[in-house]
Amino acid sequence: MKGTIKSMAENKKRIGTDNPRVENFRIVVYLIVVFGLAWAIEIACIVSINNINVEMITLIFSLINFIFLIPAIGTLVARFSSGEGMAHSGVKFNVSQYKFSYLLSWFGMTILVLLGAVLYFVIFSDNFDADMANYVRRMRDSGITTDSAEIINTFRKDLVISIFNAPLLDLINCAGEEWGWRGYLLPKLNRKFGKVKAVLLTGLINGIWYAPLIEIGYFYGVEYNELPVKGIIAICIFAVVTGCIFSALTLRTGSIIPAVFAHSSLNVFMSKVPNLAADGGNPFVGPAPTGIISGIPIIIVAVVIIVYMVKHPDSADNSPEI
Repeated sequence: MKGTIKSMAENKKRIGTDNPRVENFRIVVYLIVVFGLAWAIEIACIVSINNINVEMITLIFSLINFIFLIPAIGTLVARFSSGEGMAHSGVKFNVSQYKFSYLLSWFGMTILVLLGAVLYFVIFSDNFDADMANYVRRMRDSGITTDSAEIINTFRKDLVISIFNAPLLDLINCAGEEWGWRGYLLPKLNRKFGKVKAVLLTGLINGIWYAPLIEIGYFYGVEYNELPVKGIIAICIFAVVTGCIFSALTLRTGSIIPAVFAHSSLNVFMSKVPNLAADGGNPFVGPAPTGIISGIPIIIVAVVIIVYMVKHPDSADNSPEI
């Protein structure tokens, strides 16, 4: 009896999930909030960058960090403005039920990023710098006064430790993103278009959402031709392929937490592997996973995921809202 009452209460909170018009309204509200708020802040940063000073730099970085929480804000607005409530929101720690998926989420993305870096340095072996001269120089410029050996040793120790704690190092920002993209938008697109289209569309929309940040040099810098078009295309591709992995973890477990762990690991190691390159690397090539060469392991996994979904369209689905 208690179970029945609980189920009825949850269904009441989810009024409209079987109504296409209501679901369309929720998707539109979510996208308006997410794009409107984020792009307004990002465009303000772009305008302000022409009159930049120390205080403005601090403000811009603070705003950029806030931007990654906006998908969570969009989720809350869409849920409460439409009477959907918080049932089946995808925030659950069900590790005992999906031990292997959580294990993959904890170490899998780190392994893929490191494999991509190794592949890059095998191809561009002349760009591997064991002495990390470029990194040491940047540390010196930032005010670090310890000797080069100590700087390098500290980096290496941090690299090893990060293999085990990277899923937690960018937890808040990644939770903000994943609760929106994989926890809210993905399930709704899944019901509307099916898994494959939903996974690809969610990644593409996520990539387009980053567009104004690309203009101010986020991810790809500003020293390349066709700025920012080339960078926007690249980030859309990157968001789609990484989104395939995040979506697969979410659909498998019914929770965004594995996707959050994988996303955090990606962000942490994305910033570390370029320090091993003599020239700091090329974000379009490698050794960061945004590069086409270093991104090959992630691309392969993404293709395998999509092929599997195409071949098994009726496979079990534990989407957060199903």
